[in-house]
Amino acid sequence: MALRENQPSRLRISVQTGLLPDGTPVLRHRTYNRMNDGVTDASVLTIGNAIGSLQKHPVVYIHRIDEARVLPL
Repeated sequence: MALRENQPSRLRISVQTGLLPDGTPVLRHRTYNRMNDGVTDASVLTIGNAIGSLQKHPVVYIHRIDEARVLPL
């Protein structure tokens, strides 16, 4: 058996800063650490959209990154 210990989640916002000559988008990421892991996905999307609206470049993706530590019993 193992014990799962949730770690603080992270919010990552990917923005498009330009295009390569072949048309591939250039993405940059803004990461916000130590988000409570109990926050709902809908809240993460709302927060990501609010922060994204303050960005100079258009938002392409909003990511929620969850991590957990697994400990032996």
